[in-house]
Amino acid sequence: MKILAGIVTFNPDIKRLSENIAAVSAQVDQVIIVDNHSTNLEEFKRFDNVEIISLDENKGIAFALNEIGSYAIKNNYDWFLTLDQDSVICDGMIAEYRRYFDLPQVGILSCDFQDVNDAVNNERYEIPYQEIQLCITSGALMNTYCFEHSSKFDEKMFIDLVDYEINLQYQKLLYKMYKISFVGFKHEIGERGHRKIFGRDIYFNNHSAIRRYYFSRNSIYLIRKYGWNNITKGLFIANNGHAIKVILFEKQKWKKTFLYIKGLLDGRRMDLN
Repeated sequence: MKILAGIVTFNPDIKRLSENIAAVSAQVDQVIIVDNHSTNLEEFKRFDNVEIISLDENKGIAFALNEIGSYAIKNNYDWFLTLDQDSVICDGMIAEYRRYFDLPQVGILSCDFQDVNDAVNNERYEIPYQEIQLCITSGALMNTYCFEHSSKFDEKMFIDLVDYEINLQYQKLLYKMYKISFVGFKHEIGERGHRKIFGRDIYFNNHSAIRRYYFSRNSIYLIRKYGWNNITKGLFIANNGHAIKVILFEKQKWKKTFLYIKGLLDGRRMDLN
């Protein structure tokens, strides 16, 4: 089984990207970077044994992920691993995934991750794997055959929820997603913040204002594209929960709130074709 790893970059932290490449390159057959027109591209062109596909503008994460998938198809890779620029995989991650290549109708393998802002995850697992409905892009190992026969990542979405869109798409195609019971990589979700309210821990991500716009817009788009179901309902509720946390705890409250509302309106106008 030939395995490709693809990293999507946009103005990455060079030190973290170097750690990312070093960790994954020893476990796969090839590493490629699809760069969304970074201003510091010259700084990571020096990495050895990495092929860089440099885009002439920021075309979004969905477009970049499709470039990785297309590369896997063209070059006859059986599987491809998708990674964010700030993710670092653990030793033995791919070896662990290999044990589950023969699961029924497997389209995507995923695993747990350790948020670098949280305490170390010492969870004990009772089962080796479970079928899931949603998984994030980073750390996901994708079956190239299934990807080739899908509609690919939806490039209209640009960024945010593009992973969940392809999860919904795979469910319609009867491809399955499995979470393997281990912590496979380290990852960072926004600039995590924490408050304790009435004895309850409240966490918020401090994502940028533009990310708040795309999450809001795309949550509405997914409802229109896939209907009102448990997943799209959950994303809609999560979007509104994020908006409340913005007002209560986050920076740039007015700008993020404005873009949240704009996203709701724009999502109603997006072309479904």
